[in-house]
Amino acid sequence: MYLDAIFYFALLMLIFALSDIISTVTKAAVPSMFALSVFCVILFWGGLAPTNILELAGISSTLVYVVYYLQLPHMGSLMSVKEISVQWKTIIVCVAGLIGMCLATMTIGMLVFGKLAATVATPPLTGGIVAYLIVSEQAVAMGRQDLATLALAVLVLQSFVGYPLTSFLLKKEAKRLASKFRNGEREGSDEKLAEAKKPIFPQLPEKYVTDNVVLFKVSVAGLIGILITVATKEFLSRYVILLLVGVILSEIGFLDRKPLIKSQVFGFTSVVIVGYVVVSGIAAASPETVISMLIPAMGIIIIGCIGLCIAASVAGRFVGFHKEMAMSVALTALYGYPGNFILSQESVKAVAESKEESDYLTSRIEPQMIVGGFTTVTIASVIVASIFLKMFF
Repeated sequence: MYLDAIFYFALLMLIFALSDIISTVTKAAVPSMFALSVFCVILFWGGLAPTNILELAGISSTLVYVVYYLQLPHMGSLMSVKEISVQWKTIIVCVAGLIGMCLATMTIGMLVFGKLAATVATPPLTGGIVAYLIVSEQAVAMGRQDLATLALAVLVLQSFVGYPLTSFLLKKEAKRLASKFRNGEREGSDEKLAEAKKPIFPQLPEKYVTDNVVLFKVSVAGLIGILITVATKEFLSRYVILLLVGVILSEIGFLDRKPLIKSQVFGFTSVVIVGYVVVSGIAAASPETVISMLIPAMGIIIIGCIGLCIAASVAGRFVGFHKEMAMSVALTALYGYPGNFILSQESVKAVAESKEESDYLTSRIEPQMIVGGFTTVTIASVIVASIFLKMFF
């Protein structure tokens, strides 16, 4: 039992490590998330690893939820209230992109693949496992397992389009920003980044701020978020509430900025979340499932992405986003968190030549991508799925 657990955990970490190396060697031309997806396909479809590898490696569904409840306040701590207040442009671009996606799939996609296929495939394409579950359950209830399979195929395959496309666009944006930075030009204001308000919450002396103290505080943030969720009967998604709790508690000084990094557990929590989203998602899809729906799934994904990119680019022009950044934030619909966070880091790492340059690029890319992911995957995709359920089924 113990030998099996450490063996499968080591195997899991091997494909994570190789994915990171490939991303570094190719300067993010092949994103680590994309490489990981390919490794998973080879392992599972080739019969080289069991599909329940996460469970065998000791990563239970309970652990996944605990980590989610730590990661989301951590993400909230990355953004100040003032910073969120200026992210309205990102939200507009994301919403415009999703509208463009839905219009494309429900017109061109419907004409090519049929009304039901387009209806079932669109919500998962707008982002999120929850949206997939909503439409797949309805498809099964209708006795249309083939449509449920189509929704699963879209959920699995969309990242193969989203990761490399976003990586390409973000690196292009990072190079543009870096070029201006090296010439002494800066886009946006650094005023909010340098701002240091006195925290409301009493601060412990630095010698008492140990890894365990920091981890305790982010655990409390997660607990508060879930208590609010239960008290409000999940009027808002728990993920949105947890994010907001992280923002508020870090603003008043209770929660440390970047607490999971500060407590030195961020790497492990990322493995748990990515494992759940990517590894388990691919493990759940058999070759027959994906192949049978490959053409309609990829067709709708491509049509939807074209509509999304056009609409996001147009909206971006009105709010001052360069087209690469506008398309990138809208494309978070295809993978959400942690892909948006990892792709942001990889694009900066591939371009930055100094710490100062890295900090500058991160401040111009990462906040937009994080807000983009929550706008598309956490909030909008569930709304889209609910609307489609009432309008088209």
